[in-house]
Amino acid sequence: MSKAINAMLIFFAALSAAFYLYGLWDRAFIVFSSNILFPIYAFMAAAFGFHIARRYELRSLLGVVFFFLALGLLIWGIGEIVWSIYVLAYGIEVPFPSLADVLYVLGYIPLFMGFALFMKIFGYVFSERAIKITSIVSGVAILGMMSFMVVPKALAQPGDIVEGALAVAYPLLDAALLALATISFMVFWGGKLARGWLYLLIGFILLAVVDVFYYYYELLGLIWEGHPLEILWLLSYLAMAKGFYDIWIGRK
Repeated sequence: MSKAINAMLIFFAALSAAFYLYGLWDRAFIVFSSNILFPIYAFMAAAFGFHIARRYELRSLLGVVFFFLALGLLIWGIGEIVWSIYVLAYGIEVPFPSLADVLYVLGYIPLFMGFALFMKIFGYVFSERAIKITSIVSGVAILGMMSFMVVPKALAQPGDIVEGALAVAYPLLDAALLALATISFMVFWGGKLARGWLYLLIGFILLAVVDVFYYYYELLGLIWEGHPLEILWLLSYLAMAKGFYDIWIGRK
């Protein structure tokens, strides 16, 4: 079973790369196909999360942690559907900001709730100093890139306050998630569940990196629907799906 799941995720990763490569020559193809892939990948990651939450059972605190993480991804998946409707049904290329962003921002809430509960469960593992160091190291890279890239461009566009605010908010939220995901991974360092949490961490790293660069280029007017940067978002969903699955495998 595990080989089949791994083969499926590798297939989807290769498919994404092939689609975006071909999309460099066929814009109509990548606009349509990317807006089909995004909801599928987001819901796939959420499905794996809900599966492990069910396996742990919601009566357990870890089950609730995974439920919240999966719920955040589910809300993002709904946001992906809304984005796709803007693009495919209404012909709005790069609908940013839009109602989809409301759902993207809302999706962070259960994610933070899940990690907050995780910290409550395993907070005794870390000293306050270790948590601070991890948070600083994880956040500095994202905040550093923002300081030189996103923030100056956002401030230079006073006419579109919402767009500038979201372009700054997404990387800030990602930096916080990245810090929490790093701390969570360190809890299981060297254990059976470490590989699963590593893939979840990789997913959040990819998310943080693509958000910084995507919204920077968006502020510059250099983003189009089906831009190659989007593949990092797709890979982040696949990495999270792989992480959830490996956590369950490691638990057995």
